[in-house]
Amino acid sequence: MQPEDYPFEDVLFGSYKLTDWRPDLITELLGYLRPDNVRVSVVGKKFKALADKKEEWYGTEYKLEKIEPSVIERWSDGSLNSKLHLPDKNEFIPSDFDLAPRDESHKFPIIIQENDFCRAWYKQDDEYFLPKANLRFEFLSPLAYQDPLNCNLTYMFVILFKDALLEYAYAAQLAGLRWELTNTKYGMVLGIGGYNHKQKVFLEKIMDKMVKFEVDPKRFDILKETYIRTLKNFDSEQPYQHVNYYVSVLLSEHSWTKTELLDATEQLNVEVLREFIKKLLSKMHVESFVHGNVNKAGSLEHVSTVMDRLRDSVGL
Repeated sequence: MQPEDYPFEDVLFGSYKLTDWRPDLITELLGYLRPDNVRVSVVGKKFKALADKKEEWYGTEYKLEKIEPSVIERWSDGSLNSKLHLPDKNEFIPSDFDLAPRDESHKFPIIIQENDFCRAWYKQDDEYFLPKANLRFEFLSPLAYQDPLNCNLTYMFVILFKDALLEYAYAAQLAGLRWELTNTKYGMVLGIGGYNHKQKVFLEKIMDKMVKFEVDPKRFDILKETYIRTLKNFDSEQPYQHVNYYVSVLLSEHSWTKTELLDATEQLNVEVLREFIKKLLSKMHVESFVHGNVNKAGSLEHVSTVMDRLRDSVGL
């Protein structure tokens, strides 16, 4: 399809424009969705012994069975399932796309708050003028990379936290927000970008979850196993990859090797991680940078959202 094939007002939907409203066709289609008019495909290795036919072209083994009338009858008498419903309202969908009130313009970011616990940088967008902003918070702690075990613990905290936040993150992504949390030698870095209207709501959700985070033992075991496998797979990489890695290690002022990290995973367990998270969050210094469609007052609100929750979590 080429844009010139359609009038300007029809370019977005092209040949998919519906010209007639036919509710009778919708009703007719729904009428075919009945238990007695269904074909069910069940796929799995455990059914291999039951297969009695083989597909001509690909040799796929299969078996055909009629659905018992009693099953059809049971399906026909089924009641509504409360778990099947429309999704809840997405609280991250923006509705305010106005530009923030203008502050005095600065060519470079400026420090708007500095104390023993945090230092906040800020720059209001004066180039693109879009209803978007970028928030970055670096959580600094000497504990994060103190030894190979602490490095592993910080990594496990980050991946478990991201795993637990998937529900919120998906809704936020649909609403034009993106986020990332990564572990570094100095601690963790949290980044949020996209439409600025609901960023504060999203940041509050993230921080509430972070300071009240509970380790799920099942997810811990699964993600720990994946992490260990990743460390072990390093030995299977190409020699040039090993060269690049070890050159990086040698040139780093402070770096734990994958062998050291792998050895330290033997001490990695749920209880150790729980205690580590408490200590990590209690010894944080936050360096932040807010840039975009946010003025100074709005930037300080974001900083307060983070700092207030960290202080509350340690009783300050």
